[in-house]
Amino acid sequence: MTPLPERVATTDLFDVVARKAAAAGLTFYMLGATERENAAAASRVQTMYPTLRIIGRCHGYLRGDALRAKIDEINRLAPDYLWVALGVPYEQAFVEEFAPRLYNVGLIKTAGGLFNFLSGSKPRAPRWMQNVGLEWVWRIWLEPRRLFWRYLTTNPRALYLLFNGSRPTYTNNDSHQ
Repeated sequence: MTPLPERVATTDLFDVVARKAAAAGLTFYMLGATERENAAAASRVQTMYPTLRIIGRCHGYLRGDALRAKIDEINRLAPDYLWVALGVPYEQAFVEEFAPRLYNVGLIKTAGGLFNFLSGSKPRAPRWMQNVGLEWVWRIWLEPRRLFWRYLTTNPRALYLLFNGSRPTYTNNDSHQ
């Protein structure tokens, strides 16, 4: 397996996946954000990729029985891609808890604030900030009360892992596969 040469932001990945999914006839389900954000994001995605099949969407504020019913509905719809935009750490907890019940879903992708960008309610960082890996600074500037403490606690951990050999190691056998 060859590691990616650079960081791949979900916001950039989404366009590539949407384009390829539309061409291949694959389906999306969009779960997360507020009802207004979710509807706007789905509408904008459908405009950008008219042949993409969005087979369902729902805001991310369901709990209890309503959430369990929605999980069952998503599983019955069997989307190829389930985009989960609940924010950190909620979307990770969602995947951990519900992935076993979503056995008909092709791939679950956590998406953070993706729907905010897709809906147009929040701008992305300037391209130069994206290119040098400083998009997180831009996001803190846009939402300091919500993101400052999250980045303050997670970025040092990420840097520690980065500089202490957290990358996968490969054996000679791996290069022949």
